[in-house]
Amino acid sequence: MSLSYQQTLFLFLITICCTTNFVQCDLESHHYEDGEKLHFYQNKIGKLENPQQTYEYSRLPFCQRKHEDFNLPKESLGSSFQGNKLFYSGMKARFKKDTKYSVLCKQTLTQDDVEKFTTAVQENFWFEMYFDSLPIWGMIGKVDKENEQVSLFTHKSFTILFNDDRVIEVNLVNEGLVSIIPNEELVFTYSINWVETDKTFSERFEKYLNNDFFHHKIHWFSLVNSFVMVLIIVVIVFIILSNILKKDYAKFTQDMYDYENIFENGFDTEFIDETGWKQLSGEIHRIPSQLTFLASLFGIGIQNLVIIILFIIINLIGQFYQHRGSSANIIIGVFIVSSPVSGYISSAYYAYNRATEWKKTLAITILFQPVTYFIIIFFLNLVSTFNKTTSMVPFKAMVILVLLWLFLCVPLTVVGNFFGRNWNIFDTSKLRIISKTNPKPIPTKRWYLQSWFLQLCGGFLPFLSILIELYFLMTSFWNFKFHYLFGFIFLVLVILVIVISSVSVVIIYIFLNSGDYKWQWMAFLSSASTSLYVWLYSFFYFFTRTAMSGFFQTSFYFGYMTVFCIFFGLICGSIGLISSRIFIIQIYKNLKID
Repeated sequence: MSLSYQQTLFLFLITICCTTNFVQCDLESHHYEDGEKLHFYQNKIGKLENPQQTYEYSRLPFCQRKHEDFNLPKESLGSSFQGNKLFYSGMKARFKKDTKYSVLCKQTLTQDDVEKFTTAVQENFWFEMYFDSLPIWGMIGKVDKENEQVSLFTHKSFTILFNDDRVIEVNLVNEGLVSIIPNEELVFTYSINWVETDKTFSERFEKYLNNDFFHHKIHWFSLVNSFVMVLIIVVIVFIILSNILKKDYAKFTQDMYDYENIFENGFDTEFIDETGWKQLSGEIHRIPSQLTFLASLFGIGIQNLVIIILFIIINLIGQFYQHRGSSANIIIGVFIVSSPVSGYISSAYYAYNRATEWKKTLAITILFQPVTYFIIIFFLNLVSTFNKTTSMVPFKAMVILVLLWLFLCVPLTVVGNFFGRNWNIFDTSKLRIISKTNPKPIPTKRWYLQSWFLQLCGGFLPFLSILIELYFLMTSFWNFKFHYLFGFIFLVLVILVIVISSVSVVIIYIFLNSGDYKWQWMAFLSSASTSLYVWLYSFFYFFTRTAMSGFFQTSFYFGYMTVFCIFFGLICGSIGLISSRIFIIQIYKNLKID
């Protein structure tokens, strides 16, 4: 299957346009005239300890206001995946005009209303609103610890900071605590006070950034510690392996010299000792088992690495975390744009091993990651639907995502597959490797040289190198914090690549010296096991660092962590495979094999 240059360019331009639309959604001018009408929007309510257990604002029996004749802000695809859906709150403001006291509505509580409000307050329910694209959070009510009296906040006092013709900051103070009693009339009110500030528009999001948390000394210390660990690992690997390999080459050269003398004199050559990795020179380039699957996972892992790099670069260029659903939008966009990478790498590696059934590789590359994630998300969607939460992915958003995958990701992956089969970057012309017909038997190995043990060892050091940053990432995701230090993430990613590469080289050297030549899966799985430690750490984090409870939140927590670990494991495995391949090419190309 081949595509013309015009067709390829057309697909690329469509992808760029769609990606740009994702990233730029929800951007407004944010310029207002004096007295211009502005609106507060309700978004959702939820349990404080369970970040994903959110519901529509109308779930609680607040008095509902009729929609006025104006357009609600449209949500992007990524925003809808995060459960955002704005509704008119009934509260409105005039730019720079104070509102002293305004009645939102009056409501008489029924017994059912009292039960719902009481349960929500006792379970620490919070609400989220938006004003000029700025999030506002507050609690529904309060429980008096002395007499266990449950009260509801009935007054919202807003202080809005402005600079020239722009809104800079919105602060909310909940007031008017009223006991929740059946058949009592509640009056919900609000007031607005406008205050001029010297803060610039570019600083409007700083109040949401937890600088004390992210700039903690431990964060900086962990980064320095990781760099020191990388330096030590690289130096140790270089010194040890360089000395060992020099001795190996010298011994091999001497053995070859002795072999030539013995051969010329007609003596028996059986006692010539060719041990360690050198004896595998004729086996090392054998086609690995399950090549189709390995090539596909390799290609997907490299694509995931590209996704992470592009995601970091985009967030370093622009502060997109300020906009609802921006992270999800960017991930969807870069996933589409990077689709040719997985197709190219998987087909190129498959063709490098002189295999011909490339269609199976293409099918697995296209389907493995989307189908795996779809199964997990579909289960979570069922759980969310049963609990009637906003975490449920809307059907329209699912259809759009499937269409984007079908009409953009799949064709672009096919294009990458075509180029991978015809223009291969994996060149074997410089490899002087003998391929024997009958494979050499693999000797019995001690327990510490068994594949399972080496695979577990391979992921431990890479996990330690990212442990502290992993804690900050998980805390930002599961505890309502905005992670904005993408420079930190990039540096940790560089550290991770170096550590995985160094450790995989050592693991493969030990593996080959044990007499086992099936190194490809060992290289991939020993590095991918880093995600296993991340997954196990997620259990520790869940039980010791969070107060999450209930089947719903537990399902979402471990469902999302499983998706992340699969995504992350493919990246680590691919880094280990390519590093080990480079190492093997370098050591075997220097052997003089006749």
